[in-house]
Amino acid sequence: MAFTKIKDPDRISLVNNPIPIIYSSSTSAQVGFKYRVIINGSGNTDAFASLYVYGDNDYNEYLIYDASMICSNYVRFDYENWNISGITKCHNQMNSFYFDLVEYLGYNSGSTDNDNGPFWYFQGVKQYEDTFNIDNYLSHTGSTAYFLSKWSGKRKYKLTEYGVVNTFYGIWQDKYSDWRRYVISVNSGATEDRKYYIEINSGVTGYGIYSLPLGPANINDAVTAGVLKDYETGNVPGYDIINSNTNSYSVWLEYWALVDVPQNGTRTTEILEVDVDQQCYKHSGIQFLWCGDLGSPETYTFRYGDVKETTISRSAIKKPLHHYLAEDYSYNIGERGLKNVDVISYENVAVVSDWLEDRINNNLMELYRSSEVWIIKDDNIYPIIITSSTIENKKIKVNKLYNQTIEYKVAYEKLTNL
Repeated sequence: MAFTKIKDPDRISLVNNPIPIIYSSSTSAQVGFKYRVIINGSGNTDAFASLYVYGDNDYNEYLIYDASMICSNYVRFDYENWNISGITKCHNQMNSFYFDLVEYLGYNSGSTDNDNGPFWYFQGVKQYEDTFNIDNYLSHTGSTAYFLSKWSGKRKYKLTEYGVVNTFYGIWQDKYSDWRRYVISVNSGATEDRKYYIEINSGVTGYGIYSLPLGPANINDAVTAGVLKDYETGNVPGYDIINSNTNSYSVWLEYWALVDVPQNGTRTTEILEVDVDQQCYKHSGIQFLWCGDLGSPETYTFRYGDVKETTISRSAIKKPLHHYLAEDYSYNIGERGLKNVDVISYENVAVVSDWLEDRINNNLMELYRSSEVWIIKDDNIYPIIITSSTIENKKIKVNKLYNQTIEYKVAYEKLTNL
């Protein structure tokens, strides 16, 4: 009896796609043979699952097991990071596992095997037409990695709006990310761009996924919190660095060692560009927050109006109207013959975007299909369910100027005083 490895999971996997464990056994063709799979948690302890799996008849009696279902129970979207002012760890979005295998023939166990884990997985999904190479997302010296966001092109925020982007940090055996500074370069028209930074060691320890402030409100809060510093002087500025004079700004990650080395100041990621929207609007707008495909919090505001209605459903039971009253079997005017026992009301809203470009419309597909959506209102977030069942795939070439309308309802009911 002996195992042969066919396929181990990738070192870092997206939990909403398959995480395959595929092995063969020299004994798998015998009657009554089965594999035992034990999935252990971080530190190779605390078993997530222990199960018996029969060999796949269509594929040479191989053990073919997908660990994504069990692993998905141990990660979730860190939506609480939506308004962070510094570099903040996503404690729930990433986890790891080990696995052990045992051969069984009848009730007798034979050879065992185990991996050289841990294998890491995080809150994310790869779409049918996509590829995902983890090396493209690990920011380290000599690379220009992507952030964990598939939003293409510039973003646009008003001064009061929030935005966040995620990235990897740390070492995963042969995979690593060693950036230390998150840089913000501010463009205020005729004034020369001025740079600022937040350091990874500003109260942050341990490897994992981290959220970085991207919206004007987040970045200015970082100034107030004292974690954002001037790039040249190292001092905390005494004013909001994103203000009414700001046209745009850009962010990226840089390598910085604790000592003076030539690589210090090397950019290790793509540059994200943000336009500051200084326009006035008739409507305050609805800012959506949702879990993007790669687990990064994404935000976008629908500005051209909203229509709100309330849906109410009622259940009533029949109640005896007559009862003993003043030496008679009667009733008083005003007493009920029907009684509500369940009144449920939900707010339903239809919102309209401003004029869209094809690129923005494509980016918003992540909002339309996300299962984790909120709206940001008065510095709080409220869970919602998007109820639109159809989103038209419009194009400027065909539709000229166009916008989108989506409908949603709040994901909690209004209570009734019954």
